[in-house]
Amino acid sequence: SLSRAGFNVDVVAYGGSEPHSSVKENPKISLSLLGPLPSVINRLPRLLVYFVKVALQCLQLFYRLYIRLPRASHLLLQNPPAIPTMAVAWLVCRLRGTEFVVDWHNYGHTILSMALSKRHPLVRFADWYERFFGRMADSAVCVTNAMREDLKENWGVHA
Repeated sequence: SLSRAGFNVDVVAYGGSEPHSSVKENPKISLSLLGPLPSVINRLPRLLVYFVKVALQCLQLFYRLYIRLPRASHLLLQNPPAIPTMAVAWLVCRLRGTEFVVDWHNYGHTILSMALSKRHPLVRFADWYERFFGRMADSAVCVTNAMREDLKENWGVHA
């Protein structure tokens, strides 16, 4: 891990699950958990819920990454989730002169397609969005060789 190599690590994550004790107890790791969004949002029509959640998450992420945390040499983004994290992380990196690195675990749009459909406009947008910002990364890493090959062949992303 980066912390074991002597680096200070700021972890920004969505809350909801308890971080491992090795993370919580490591003096080199600082946790910054994003709070839950107001539940009243879920009373809105489904399509509107997506847009409101994304807008609020953009604000939360930008505030944490740009305002609250000190400038870092690198920002390592685990993907998914892609929306809105990729755009916000990319913007913060450009504003701060930070290297933007994507850690590819899966494609966010394929996960979204399980809830909607592959042809749904939101899934098609998510595919475009993830491809666009994935190509904007300064570097990329993958969890599998299959993912690395798929990124290279289909998106021109070298991980």
